[in-house]
Amino acid sequence: MKSFITLFNALIDSLKATVGPIRPRDAAHAMLLRGAWGYFGRLARRIDRLFARWQAGTLPKPRAPRPRAARIAPAAPPTYPRMPNRNAWYARDSREGRIRGTQLHHLLLTHPEFPAFLAAAPQLGRLLRPLCRMLDAPLLPALALPSRPPKPRPVKPRLTKPRPAKPRRQPPTPHQAAVAPQPPQPAWRQGLRPAFPNRRPLWDD
Repeated sequence: MKSFITLFNALIDSLKATVGPIRPRDAAHAMLLRGAWGYFGRLARRIDRLFARWQAGTLPKPRAPRPRAARIAPAAPPTYPRMPNRNAWYARDSREGRIRGTQLHHLLLTHPEFPAFLAAAPQLGRLLRPLCRMLDAPLLPALALPSRPPKPRPVKPRLTKPRPAKPRRQPPTPHQAAVAPQPPQPAWRQGLRPAFPNRRPLWDD
């Protein structure tokens, strides 16, 4: 069986060949495709050097993860365009690029050298994650970053408006109680009244 780096370099060479047939939409898209071609070559050289150091046993011991510091802008911008961070952006432009993404996933999943290589060189995950993202290749659990804990949100003090005090209900005075309206009586307690007010009613309450 061929080594991991041999199959990976062959995959990168075939991936670089997929850039040529893509017809650029405009000048910015043409510059982006040219940058992708250069990115594939730089990535292959970095992983090749890393694999050679792993085979020679000259890799430094992996350090404990440190908290991320704030990024400092470089003094001079790079001469090559920066690759987009969108998912599957290259696979949408090239059907062959999507096929290469499937092949990359199969290579990382099935090759017996890859787990030991990744365990000895954790920085390999930082190099392969953008490639898997741009080719729409499913990310292996060994390459996925641990989820960040949610940032604690500051608790804002709740502003409550003071409610006006309700006035106390005073008991009614004797005069108010005397003139207070009485509740209406039910119909069965009300007497029948004649239609002629001047005549005496036949019966009353």
